[in-house]
Amino acid sequence: VIGVLVGTINVDDFWQKVRSDMPPHQSSVYLIDGRGRLLTRLSDGRYRQGDLLTSQPIVRSLLAGHGWHERSSYRGFEGDEVFGVATLIRGLKWGIVSEIPARAIVDPVASSLMTLAAIVMVWHLLFGLLALLLSRRMLGPITALAFAVRQAALGDYSRRLPASRFREINELMIAFNLMIREIEKREKSLGKLSQAVEHAAEAVLITDRHGVIEYVNPAFSHISGYAREEAIGKTPAILKSGMQDASFYADMWKAISQGENWEGELINRRKDGSHYPVLMSIAPILNEGGITHYVAIQQDISERSQLEEQLRHAQKMEALGTLVGGIAHDFNNILAGITGNLYLIQRLAEGQPDMLGRLDRVNGLIESAARMISQLLSFARKDAVQMREIDLAALIRNAMDMVAASIPASIALHVDAGEAPMPVRGDETQLQQMLMNLLANARDALDGRDQPVIEVSLTVCSPDKDFLDRHPAARRREYAMLSIRDNGHGIAPGDMRNIFEPFFTTKKVGEGSGLGLAMVFGAMQTHDGVIEVDSEPDSGTCFRLYFPLVEQGEGCAQSGPEEVLDGRGETILIVDDNVALLEMMREVFGELGYRVLTAANGERGLALYREHRGKVDLVLSDVVMPETGGVQMVEQIRREEPDMPVVFVTGYDRQELLPGYDESNTVIAGKPMQIDQLSHQVRRLLDARLNSGAQA
Repeated sequence: VIGVLVGTINVDDFWQKVRSDMPPHQSSVYLIDGRGRLLTRLSDGRYRQGDLLTSQPIVRSLLAGHGWHERSSYRGFEGDEVFGVATLIRGLKWGIVSEIPARAIVDPVASSLMTLAAIVMVWHLLFGLLALLLSRRMLGPITALAFAVRQAALGDYSRRLPASRFREINELMIAFNLMIREIEKREKSLGKLSQAVEHAAEAVLITDRHGVIEYVNPAFSHISGYAREEAIGKTPAILKSGMQDASFYADMWKAISQGENWEGELINRRKDGSHYPVLMSIAPILNEGGITHYVAIQQDISERSQLEEQLRHAQKMEALGTLVGGIAHDFNNILAGITGNLYLIQRLAEGQPDMLGRLDRVNGLIESAARMISQLLSFARKDAVQMREIDLAALIRNAMDMVAASIPASIALHVDAGEAPMPVRGDETQLQQMLMNLLANARDALDGRDQPVIEVSLTVCSPDKDFLDRHPAARRREYAMLSIRDNGHGIAPGDMRNIFEPFFTTKKVGEGSGLGLAMVFGAMQTHDGVIEVDSEPDSGTCFRLYFPLVEQGEGCAQSGPEEVLDGRGETILIVDDNVALLEMMREVFGELGYRVLTAANGERGLALYREHRGKVDLVLSDVVMPETGGVQMVEQIRREEPDMPVVFVTGYDRQELLPGYDESNTVIAGKPMQIDQLSHQVRRLLDARLNSGAQA
């Protein structure tokens, strides 16, 4: 060591000089000695040179021989948030502390972050707009699809989705449109099926596999009387009438539980307790798991049963009518023979009053028997009737004057036939007979009743649907309704179905023949009419007779001769298959002064006519005969002699046997014949032919 050079410097001036030579910066630099005192001062700082700064963590780190390089900020010498760096000068044990305000670092970073955020936001906005455009292109069809699905769920299947440029979405649209078309088609089909079931006239029930009702249509409620709410949740057992035994239902359940269809007829019970017949079919509904439901269809066959009953009744009445008609026809021939022979006996007994009196009584019995036969033939619709236009109102008024005498004074008889004419086409005799029979029954039903009343009324009515359903043969036109009501004993329910049968009567022996109502029934059929009966025991009876009204009539006058007219030697050909009647006619007309030729059938009659060609003046013939009938025989004769007078004698309806036979030189007479009337008819035809020949 040569020596020591000692010099002093002003540290503060030196540090300020150093600071001035540094580039501009925002940091504050402090020089700290080894005891923690400030060696330099800052012109704008809060501390002065020599101030002890050991309260600062960064200074204490220097005093401990360490530097400071923390990344976190702290409160600096000036009390602001700063980032600090401390470096130890080991030879001097001084330290240099540099504090940079936190804002000097954070603000640029924040500014950069703000700029970056703005850039990112702009990019996000751009990408959002782009995504929106893409979503509108891509999600628009999806939104339309969602809307169409919602509309379809509400039952609107009219939406159809347009095609898309995106293949996957386009396939989705095509599949949706196809699905909607199929759903709409099936919905329409199901709708039609539902409407058909709802409006079906047959009752439809759907039950689960245990037989609990889940659905019934309105027809079920209409037929059974059970409302839908009352039936759902119940079983079909609510319809059990007790008319079928347990084995019937066991067989039915056995069949349907095995997956088979079942069909049969049974009697059900309505809610009000009444019974009705049904034709029922049951079908099980199957899926892979077995039977899930049963569908039952019930058809109310009450009307069909009623029609079948009417048909059986009509067939029975027709069979009875055929039988009665045959018997009555033969009996008429017998009466005709008795009548003719009685006439011959009366001529022989002239001048013997006792004998004539007895013969008159016999004649009365014959007329009574003839009326009975007429009733039988009316029932059988084979009577010889003369249908013409008749004012029914006038006929009833006139007939009541005659019938009133047979009604006891103790019975109040009320008649209201009105004043307006009611023209019907009918047979006057049959109409009077019907009225007399019904009034006689009403009179007898009032025996022993207090305040007995018979009401007769005639009104015009138009049939409604129920009337036409009850009487299929009736027509939709105006009818004259004749009502005969009494407050008598009524008719027992068990007798109601038999009252129109021949010989059925509830009267005592000798009080009735049982033919009165049978005659009324047959006569109503002859007049194309309808008859209805309402009656209850002890509540009286009402007969309603419906006659078709006509607008205008033809008119017909009847007159009856009173004395027998003799012949003038003319020749009459008489043809009849009844030998006794034929012999009687031969004797009667021989007694009247005619020459008589007789034949037992049409073939023999034609041969006899040709054998006496030119000598026969008139033909009197039966209509129905074996082999050749009377009509066929007369046709052959009139081919050879067109103006031949003919008298047909028959006990049947002329409209049935001789339709359209209205020639002026033809007469149709009924059996049994009244000799006086027959003599006038023969005489009129012969005189007419004689006059026409004289004029020619």
